[in-house]
Amino acid sequence: RKDLASDFNDKIAQIQEENDRQLNLELTRRTDMLRKEHEKEMKNLRRDVQTGMDSSADDRVKFLIAAHEDDMKRLQYELENEAAINLQTELNNVNEKHIMELESLRTELLAVSDEKIKRAQSEANLKRIEDMKSATEKLKKEHAAEINRIRAENEQMANMSLNESVEMLRANQRQELERLRSDK
Repeated sequence: RKDLASDFNDKIAQIQEENDRQLNLELTRRTDMLRKEHEKEMKNLRRDVQTGMDSSADDRVKFLIAAHEDDMKRLQYELENEAAINLQTELNNVNEKHIMELESLRTELLAVSDEKIKRAQSEANLKRIEDMKSATEKLKKEHAAEINRIRAENEQMANMSLNESVEMLRANQRQELERLRSDK
């Protein structure tokens, strides 16, 4: 589970790095666009200023400069608002994508975790069955050996009892023969 959590955290870091990279690219693109438009406006302004100076129209130059500054402020405001809106939209899209990827990863991690648990349980059950078979075989062998030992002992005891019984019968027969001989 630690490996899965580490993989999960790595994936999150990768997604965040990708988001940061995309945002930086968008900001760079917007900045470049603003800079180019500013340069274009400045060229126009210089041309207009030069034209105004050449015609000795100071008032016209001041008017153009003021108009240009107003246009630049308006353009900057519009571009900043547009960039902020686009950035927020992109952030929302990336956030939604990030949430979906996290949910997908979470589902995947849970599935992998459940699979590992089932596999471990299955392996444990198989090992327990093998251990029980092994123990059963061992007990069968020990039981068979014990039965053979007891049979051998019983046979030995039976042989000894039979021998003792035969000896007793012989002794009884001798006594009986001696008594009969003595009675005659």
